Amino acid sequence: MQSPTLTQISPNSEVSPGEVLQFRCITPSPTCISVDFSLYKTGTSIKKQTAESTTTFNLTVDASHQGQYTCDYSYRESASSSPRSNSITITVVLGPNPPL
Repeated sequence: MQSPTLTQISPNSEVSPGEVLQFRCITPSPTCISVDFSLYKTGTSIKKQTAESTTTFNLTVDASHQGQYTCDYSYRESASSSPRSNSITITVVLGPNPPL
């Protein structure tokens, strides 16, 4: 199994509490069967979803969401998971956003 690709749909790597953070996890080759996707924050599974070849994870940000995110996937009939994806680091900014 090849590792999936994790992309961040939300525009910023710095987010504020209350914002919605979106990640897309994509398998390297299209599947026509459902696979179980898992989203990890700093190595701990925080969300699971079932989809075919791509899924979007939505998280409403709070201070605990700072960290490194990765994803993997597994086929239902197989006990093994894919290697983890690339990682994306998210910084949670508390307080007013600095001017650009």
